[in-house]
Amino acid sequence: MDGRRPLPYKRTMRGAGEDDERGAWARLARRVVARPGRAAAVLLVTGLAALLLGRARLVVSADRTDLLGRQHAYARSFGDLQDDFGDVDSIVVLVSAPAREAALGFAADLAAAAAAPGAPFRGAFYGVPDEALQGKALLFLDLADLEEVERRLTAAAGALVAFGEGGAGGLLEHAAARVRALVAAAGADAGPEAGPDDLALLAGLVDALSEGLAGGAAPRGPPWRELIPAGIADRDGYVWTRDGRLVLLVEPRARAGPERLAAVEALRALVDARRAAWPGVTAGLTGNPVLEADELATFVHDARRATVAALLGLVVLLAASLRRVVIPLLVLLGLVWAVVVTLGVAALWPGHLNLVTVVVGALILGIGADGALHLVARHAEARAAERRPARGRRPRAGRGGRRAAAAALTMILAFLATLFTEVEGVRELGVLAGLGLGLCLAASLALVPPLVAWADPPGRPPRHRPAGWRLARLDALVERRPAAVLLAATGLAAAGVALALTPQPDGRPRLRYEPNLLRLQAQSLESVRLASELLADEGVTGMFAAVVVEDLPSLVRVEAAVSDLPTVARAESLLDVVPPDQEEKLAVVRRLAATLARVAPALAGPPPHGLAAAERGAEALQAALEEAARGALAAGRAPEASPVLRLQERLEALAPRPAEPPAARARRAAALGAWEAAWRADLRAALERLEAECAARPVTVDDLPAEVRARFVGKTGRLLLRVYPAPGEVDVWARAGRERFLSDLRRVVPDVGGFPVQLHESDRLLTAGVRRAGLLAVAFAALVLLAHFRSPLVPLVAAATLLVGAGLALGVLALLGAELNPANLLAAPLALGVGVGQVIHLARREREARAVASVGGPQPVLGTSAGRGVVLSGLAALVAFGALGLADHRGLATLGRSACLGAAACMAAALVVTPALLRLRAGPWRAPPREGLRGPKTGPGGAPRRPPEEEAEVEEDEDE
Repeated sequence: MDGRRPLPYKRTMRGAGEDDERGAWARLARRVVARPGRAAAVLLVTGLAALLLGRARLVVSADRTDLLGRQHAYARSFGDLQDDFGDVDSIVVLVSAPAREAALGFAADLAAAAAAPGAPFRGAFYGVPDEALQGKALLFLDLADLEEVERRLTAAAGALVAFGEGGAGGLLEHAAARVRALVAAAGADAGPEAGPDDLALLAGLVDALSEGLAGGAAPRGPPWRELIPAGIADRDGYVWTRDGRLVLLVEPRARAGPERLAAVEALRALVDARRAAWPGVTAGLTGNPVLEADELATFVHDARRATVAALLGLVVLLAASLRRVVIPLLVLLGLVWAVVVTLGVAALWPGHLNLVTVVVGALILGIGADGALHLVARHAEARAAERRPARGRRPRAGRGGRRAAAAALTMILAFLATLFTEVEGVRELGVLAGLGLGLCLAASLALVPPLVAWADPPGRPPRHRPAGWRLARLDALVERRPAAVLLAATGLAAAGVALALTPQPDGRPRLRYEPNLLRLQAQSLESVRLASELLADEGVTGMFAAVVVEDLPSLVRVEAAVSDLPTVARAESLLDVVPPDQEEKLAVVRRLAATLARVAPALAGPPPHGLAAAERGAEALQAALEEAARGALAAGRAPEASPVLRLQERLEALAPRPAEPPAARARRAAALGAWEAAWRADLRAALERLEAECAARPVTVDDLPAEVRARFVGKTGRLLLRVYPAPGEVDVWARAGRERFLSDLRRVVPDVGGFPVQLHESDRLLTAGVRRAGLLAVAFAALVLLAHFRSPLVPLVAAATLLVGAGLALGVLALLGAELNPANLLAAPLALGVGVGQVIHLARREREARAVASVGGPQPVLGTSAGRGVVLSGLAALVAFGALGLADHRGLATLGRSACLGAAACMAAALVVTPALLRLRAGPWRAPPREGLRGPKTGPGGAPRRPPEEEAEVEEDEDE
């Protein structure tokens, strides 16, 4: 290529060691071709042994703790928390039913089945029965609220007695007397002193009476409902979502492993078995155990489908490009052998596949075909260049072995760089992928030479087109204008980076990082949908930080400090089930009991009712209101008189009707009687419920139901404080909000656990591990390139190529609106390995081209087997990664798509940037002298031209 540096013949033939047919790789190829049965037997035996071992011992783990590693302090802390407080990691069952009783009945049935002997569950909890808190509920009110209940009930005692003794009429007359007393107390001209709440209460009473006289089927709610505090009259010790679904927690016995997954399936079977007995009731499962089981099933299904799709896609790709069927099938057989042996080794170490390594088969297929494809392309190029049939068995596929080994070694070291990360799953992926690539290289060197020698035997006239002939135009463009091509590629990459970092209206870059693990799973799964709904429900969300203390004084101190933090919505602990200020509350409760004792006798007798009494009461109330309205008008307070007058008009519906037929009056009287009876029964039940609660006594921890006590008191006696982040202040899924929430908590107590800590630490470890592995992979690749090429030029060219490819990939990701997440971060080392291997092949080919003096123009680089092999191996990676991109699991799909895009960008950069930089370094081509130069000389198209005496010498060497 450079006419200023002519090379002697011997260096021309042997300087590019992988192309010397008498080199080490060619000798290995000759031995394999001579004895192909031995290599095939070794591959068959090892493949069968690995297959049997994998089927017998290999399992897939869905535990995210195994994925990140149990050696971390936060993982051990969470394991201790699970052992001490079982329901922090329970299966959640959401029960929907048309009626409350049906939901509770289904939950009771399911809980009994889960607690049966032999069931894989420790127990179930869906609420506290009413009788468990009987006589204690009033003590759980705040002291101020309890005193307000006492005040309101004391003020209403007279009205309740009047209704009990005189029915509706007595209640109306009592109201009239109350209005007259208020007017008299304030002066005849002062108007009514009753407030808006009193008027609203009277208006509700009048409307309810009107409905009762009209024969309404469902009487309006009695006004004394407001006297009974929430949680007493309609107390419910169960957990309900905002949309009315009952929450049932079922705790599996196993914390991890196949037994935990089996518990999820067993509970689903129990739910399905009860659907027929409870028509109209539906139940869905979610929670961390269910999410893990569903994610594992989705992962395994997607990984198998992606592996099969990748195999079929590679067969089609190779058959179309090589115009053969048998060779691609047999080449892919070597890749399958490498995958099988890798899985067999995984059965020995680490003994399982995790949610990352389960896709190792598809990754090996995508990257491991590189060596075989370059060997086959090299053979095709050599056969196409032959001018006549060869004598003897020459393994042309032996050419390029050193180059394929260097590329494979670079990718293997890039994967082994993950050993220096702190994420166990990523380390396992690196080791298994590196092993698989080494096995792919061994399979290529053992299978490809005999296969092509068998499929393309010597003596057959070559029918191959020149390798890489479709890339000749690109080769010519890079040769003519390398600087312009390089400038254009760099500009596109810079534009891509700028686009990815462009801020959006919210201030975040266009290409942003999304750590929400739920968004990585298959969104069609019921467990994922239910988990998202629960996390959005502030009343039942499981997104809490866990603080464990040793004793009650520490709990009081920590909860008081935590509750004052701006990032905390609320805190739950034993203090919420053991009420404070019990002595003061008990004094108020005793006064409430005395008031109820005065009211109860009025409701003991038969229910008095009568239409005439109601009409007299309405007339009395109407007269009292009219008097009050006149006083207000006389005092110049017309706005206060307006609601009084409107209420007076509404009382017209209760006025006597002189011309009313007897039958109609009888119907009105019966309707009023039914209405009074319903209200009387409702009042008696409410007061009896409140009276039962007044039999309160001090509440201790031992008085609590076992299910409640287990939520806050651990098996070791430690106490749990659940701290919930403020939804308006903190987005736990965002790294900044999560760090602010946890840093606030750690200022109060250093040891914090729970899901936010799990999310924070796993996100930190994963991003830091991928960053460290990427940097180490770049360093290892640079060392391999330095050792292989013995020059710093190629490492610099590789770095520039990868930077341009990364810029292009980031720009396209930003244009597509994609997001970075914990899954597709792994696409970076995959694309890096593909790109570095392509640079090695092109750089070796460029060195070969410069080693041969050309008299017909510069030697091609892209328009050769190297260019064709780069394109084929790049397309193979795109096929395999694209198969992953079709996964249902969103994280796996984004990994496949990002790796596919990154591999395409690196391939494009390698085909443009690498030859352009190498051509710029070599300088413009100059024709070498035609006289006095031994060795091969090439003309247009790269056809060799040798002197006759040297042609004979080469033929003798080849026959050897």
